[in-house]
Amino acid sequence: MSKSYDLSTIGGRLGHAAQLVGGPTELARRADISQPTISRIVQGRETTVSVMMKIYAVLQPKGVTLDWLLLGDGNPDDFMPKPEEEQEKTGPGVSLKVFDDDQVSDEAPIYFDETWFKATVSRYPHRCYAFRAADDELRGIRKGSWTVIDTSVIYGDGIYLIEMSGAVLIRQIQFMPTGEIKIRSHSDAFEDFTLTPDQKDLIKVIGRMVWWEAH
Repeated sequence: MSKSYDLSTIGGRLGHAAQLVGGPTELARRADISQPTISRIVQGRETTVSVMMKIYAVLQPKGVTLDWLLLGDGNPDDFMPKPEEEQEKTGPGVSLKVFDDDQVSDEAPIYFDETWFKATVSRYPHRCYAFRAADDELRGIRKGSWTVIDTSVIYGDGIYLIEMSGAVLIRQIQFMPTGEIKIRSHSDAFEDFTLTPDQKDLIKVIGRMVWWEAH
């Protein structure tokens, strides 16, 4: 899965080079930093030297130079695989059906290497759906971003796709020991709320979000 980036910016070069390890999500995992942090850098926001050095430590074995990553000096063609090379190295693919308004439709226009998907996203690709964020519902997930929802996971603190009052939403859920369910969006546009134990049937948890598209 690849996309075009503006290589005149640090964020663009980072997004471009992240394809060497399977994308921004996998780069964040290997560098031991959060996915939102990677997303912010790719979007052109400021970062720190320590974060960039963690990222560089992951990319350097792939041939990425620090001068190119930070300054743009050098030629990415020296380390980025050519399309035919990328095809040769790509194993069996994973294509996901789209979950939209409680309906499952045609395949999403995104493709994952099966080995990478099972190792870093979900061991059960046949239980996963793609879902496109309808709005800036959660910090770090922008309108139009593709996400992957694992329907085999419906409990435990995390970010979930839920259905409530006929709407399908992405929200952070925290299951409290008291039986309450806290639902957050981390967005000023949407209010957080808490469901009491006798209100839990007001929402349907569709599945946990296990991957999202970085911009």
